[in-house]
Amino acid sequence: MLVSGSVITDLRFADDISLLANSELDLQSQFVKLNRSSGQFGLRISGTKSELIERETSQVVMHIKLGNTNLSQVGEFVYLGSTIWSDTSADRDIARRIGIVDGVTRNLPKYMVCQGHL
Repeated sequence: MLVSGSVITDLRFADDISLLANSELDLQSQFVKLNRSSGQFGLRISGTKSELIERETSQVVMHIKLGNTNLSQVGEFVYLGSTIWSDTSADRDIARRIGIVDGVTRNLPKYMVCQGHL
């Protein structure tokens, strides 16, 4: 992925990594490199927790392996509390979050007294 003239191949947060690639071959290569370098530090990538998502427009079934495990391809997954969809739309995630807030606020007491300090 090209961002401001720089190629971005991964996004990292805590113990999560999202790999970005323009082809299945590039993605497989990134998985092999990540698995190899992680193993050097005693870290193991979970094949059961790793998922693939392809842009909805391409409808391509990918065959990416982590060791001997074929990674599953999904149409959506949750990453850092947000649902990522294959069509790249955020509409459903926004609606889901509004529904959560609506449910919480409906269960709040009718009157709340707040005391704050400046």
